[in-house]
Formats: sequence, structure tokens, C-alpha cells
Amino acid sequence: MPPFVVEGTRIPKISAPELLTKAGMEALLRKNFPGASFRGQDPTMNGHVPNYAALMYRDDIRLMHMAEFQQALDSMVIGGDVAGAKKLKAELQKTFTRAHDWRTEGMDKSVNHWRR
Repeated sequence: MPPFVVEGTRIPKISAPELLTKAGMEALLRKNFPGASFRGQDPTMNGHVPNYAALMYRDDIRLMHMAEFQQALDSMVIGGDVAGAKKLKAELQKTFTRAHDWRTEGMDKSVNHWRR
């Protein structure tokens, strides 16, 4: 099958942080990650006390995007564009690899009793 380009407008995806108020985001983090956040804690990573639930939420979003792109890669391979899939996979690995960050690494180790 010859390759083709689909053009058109996409419906924007609205994520929970864009849709919810600060109180709603706090409630979502406490519901999805019990024990990782407490009432009144800033739901962003900008507060004085680091919010581990927000870190886990961002990582879940990252993993969801990685899974979506993996489906695209699989479709490219099935469609016969193996070279294009390899190029895209290299770019995705650069994009989704987390850089070293002392703050988030410290939170992760602290929550997991320094086992990672």
C-alpha cells in the first residue's frame, strides 16, 4: 500500500490538570495515590513540600504517551516502514528518557525507603 498523509484539524485533548481546579487536582491526587499526598498540599511540583503524588501522576501520563507512540511504531512496522519506525523510536527514546533530577530522585528514594 502506498504511504499517504492525512491532513485535518484534530480535536484538542484536555487533561485533568487543565480542567480541574486546584482543590479538584488535590482530590484527584489523594484518590489515585493515597498516602503520597496530604490535604492542603500544593498539587504541583512548585510547593515547599515536594508532592510525590504529583510526581507519580506525571509519570503515569508519560507512560500513557509512550504506549500511544508504541502503537504508532507497531503500525509503521506492520505497514512496512521499518526504517521510519527505527528513526521515530530513536527520537522517542531521547524524548521520554528522564534526565537526572536530584529533587525527584530524592523523593522517590525517600518514599521507597532508599531501596532504588
